Amino acid sequence: MDLTDRLRVAAEIVGVLARDHVIVATGGYYSFVAAGRWRR
Repeated sequence: MDLTDRLRVAAEIVGVLARDHVIVATGGYYSFVAAGRWRR
């Protein structure tokens, strides 16, 4: 979660709206939005 929060802050600084943080791995993916962990 710390990395996700830091990425969101960095996106805001440069003027980009981050919609989700998706982690992709060999066995599938994890979406913070789909998991209900993304604060809007």
